[in-house]
Amino acid sequence: MVAVSEPLARFLVSRVRVPARRVRVVLNAVDTARFQPRPDPGTLRRELGVATDVPILGSIGRLDYIKGYDVMLHALAQLLAEWRSGPAPVLVLAGDGPDGDRLRALVGQLGLAGRAHLVGWRTDVEALHAAFALFTLASRSEGTSVGLLEAMSAGLCPVVTAVGGNAAVLADPARRAADAAAARQRVEQCYGLPTMIQAYERLYAGED
Repeated sequence: MVAVSEPLARFLVSRVRVPARRVRVVLNAVDTARFQPRPDPGTLRRELGVATDVPILGSIGRLDYIKGYDVMLHALAQLLAEWRSGPAPVLVLAGDGPDGDRLRALVGQLGLAGRAHLVGWRTDVEALHAAFALFTLASRSEGTSVGLLEAMSAGLCPVVTAVGGNAAVLADPARRAADAAAARQRVEQCYGLPTMIQAYERLYAGED
């Protein structure tokens, strides 16, 4: 049985009772040639009417309870209530799923209209990454988020919950550029497609 993170492997052994000898870890991977730092084409800002000096906090994924987007909306409301200097950020959630209607209702309940944008299923992920100031994820549970890896590969600093294989990385304006470069380097070195493919090849060949 293949686990996509060490925490998931430990869960399979301790809770699901899979024999440890039958568990292998093969980390999720992304195409680092496709997901790389790019200049912002401005399409998302024009679509939403967001000024160039407004930071965009972004997340891309399935709108499902386990992904914790309601937590993210509550956090945004708190952040805006405490914001004191500079243009206040907006939040962009891209994706579709069973929690969409509940999240749209929550945007209204929290008074976040114009500040939290649910933009639905998108095919222009690279353009979204380029517009984001940072990538955020509030999952209640994860294996290893492919969306997080894609964002890190695109040079985005991640701010995420410490669940599963995700790393909790905090950023501030002075360190964001350095953190983003480090995120890109880490994905290139450890989570590129060739690494995952070679791991599966060794597994199928009985070398591991």
